[in-house]
Amino acid sequence: ATRYMTARPQYRSSSPFVIHGTPAFRANILEGNVILKINDADVIDAKGFSEQLTQYEGQPIELGIVRGTEPVTIRMTLQKPPSGS
Repeated sequence: ATRYMTARPQYRSSSPFVIHGTPAFRANILEGNVILKINDADVIDAKGFSEQLTQYEGQPIELGIVRGTEPVTIRMTLQKPPSGS
């Protein structure tokens, strides 16, 4: 059996991240996808990923993910939070 391993930094999405109606949901990011990159920057952990998302609010981004064993690039535009948030 082939085993998939990576030494790269990564963040595995989980159900609190993929909420119905969110940009992640609309971009078809699924629970369990391994998020490796946002644009060209490595994703290390949930905290760093959250900080990276804030940096790109309102801008188009590319996420490099692994779904199962297949690499996938997802293009999406991040929403800005409502005023006062």
